[in-house]
Amino acid sequence: MLRRASALVVAVALCVLVTVAPASAHAELVSSNPTNGATLPSLPAEVILTFDENVGTPAYVSVTSADGTSVASGEATIDGTTVTQRLSTAASAGTYSLSYRVVSDDGHPVTGTLGFTVTGNAMSPGPTASQTAPVPSQKSFVERHADHFVVGAVLLLAALGLLALSRRRE
Repeated sequence: MLRRASALVVAVALCVLVTVAPASAHAELVSSNPTNGATLPSLPAEVILTFDENVGTPAYVSVTSADGTSVASGEATIDGTTVTQRLSTAASAGTYSLSYRVVSDDGHPVTGTLGFTVTGNAMSPGPTASQTAPVPSQKSFVERHADHFVVGAVLLLAALGLLALSRRRE
């Protein structure tokens, strides 16, 4: 009886470990223009978000000043991995919050918030290359599947424990 139980636990553990397929990861923001925390002399004409995979519709980008006034103009546009949001010309110095919601290739929504500061009142023609930097966010395979490894390890330990008990009784 104990041998059958041990064999069952081993079989289940092996099935869990073997059938764990890499999950389709959600899109992750890899860069933004302007970057999170940037200080700009003027409000850019647009904000650009770049993701590590194509994103689908709908895509929402909200850019608001510290007093809650929206400076987004029109709807966000999507071009593969890039989402662009035009900004209105009415701008003042201060802090701005950029929030986004896009849809990953796997259908799951992805959201985030960035912030930047504008020191002047005029609108600039657009962010410069010096204002663009990657956003560190890529998770490793182990980080994305840590829960699978824990379940597999627990099942494997249980199987080894049952096998040890069955051998002791023999």
